Amino acid sequence: MYIKKYWGNFIGGSDDSLNLVAFLEDQKKAEIPLSEIFTKIGLDKQNWNFRQTVGYLEFTHSNGVEMDFHFAIDVVTDLAAILLECSVSGGVDLHDLDEYNTAHRRIRITATPEEHDAMNKALADFAQNPLSYDLHEIMDDEEIREMARDIEALRKELYEAAGRNRDYYVKAEDMQNLLPDWEEANGCIATSRITVEGCKVGYCYREEPDGDWDSGWRFTAGDESDEYMDDPNNAGIYGLNSICNDDPDIIPLLHTPAPCAFERGENGVFQQIKDWKPDEDEEDPDMDILRQCQKWNEKSEYQKIIDALETIPAQERTPEMDSELARAYNNLGAPSNRALLKKAIALLSPHGEYFEGDHCWNFRMGYSYFYLDQEGRALRYFEKALEARPGDEDT
Repeated sequence: MYIKKYWGNFIGGSDDSLNLVAFLEDQKKAEIPLSEIFTKIGLDKQNWNFRQTVGYLEFTHSNGVEMDFHFAIDVVTDLAAILLECSVSGGVDLHDLDEYNTAHRRIRITATPEEHDAMNKALADFAQNPLSYDLHEIMDDEEIREMARDIEALRKELYEAAGRNRDYYVKAEDMQNLLPDWEEANGCIATSRITVEGCKVGYCYREEPDGDWDSGWRFTAGDESDEYMDDPNNAGIYGLNSICNDDPDIIPLLHTPAPCAFERGENGVFQQIKDWKPDEDEEDPDMDILRQCQKWNEKSEYQKIIDALETIPAQERTPEMDSELARAYNNLGAPSNRALLKKAIALLSPHGEYFEGDHCWNFRMGYSYFYLDQEGRALRYFEKALEARPGDEDT
């Protein structure tokens, strides 16, 4: 489940979450409009303002049990996470949301463009003003601020990260689950010629994966210019199912092991390119996430790095990805945004053994602690960074 990194704590971890999953299961429908959920639970009475829960939010289960929801914002943030899962994967298995009480059944929540716009604004308001919400009654300041940070990350994934705010050719509400039995890594890279402009895949190849998240598949229309490919904003990370919705013709190709490449012929049928191997020209820098991040870093476009890497589930990111993500947080956080600097340390710390003696890892740890005014800790890391790269000016 793509949203596993969010689900089960501040999002998806409350009694309201369990009741929401029970409600969705009780609808006995494969596709449920967001407006219908709002009406049946009573969220429509909130008029998209969820700071204070208006009236009583409840539903009566088909077994006769009355279930109520305590905080409107709890339900809304859970629904936002499920919308993200539907956007990435085409739907959600209710068992993944509550594995103890709910059987396997796949559903999809749909929303209109107007509802997506309203949801985006609602999530942004909570992220910016968490202490103004009634949920603050049961959470201390730091807890609800931490939740707000999670909500903002989720909001960016749903409406901004990797271009989710673009006018995609296939809308999230129209996505179908075309790969129900796919068990391999789900990530891929595709150009906007396919995902935004609606072109068919003309050329695709599969190389060795760039981490556990990556299937190795790369999709282009086949007519992109070098200049187009040089702009990292013209490609993005997607789930394979999303690209299958753009062009179902690729589905029979997907189990072909790497390395392989296919080109669509004049008759519209894909032909495998014999003896294809990736070389310097095929391994485009913008089709490798770490090298793409390096380009953004050189242009001081740190938020793009964060948006791109945070689309990858935390458990699927490599230590190198976490290190690049931490560098972006450091660059945005210095000199005074302590939350971002602490987030950088949280990303780097688990990989101390992996990066033992590495200049960049030690420098980034020292950098974080230095701007957190913990010079003693910073000094130890800077000394190790100098040992690895004597004479380095920045260190």
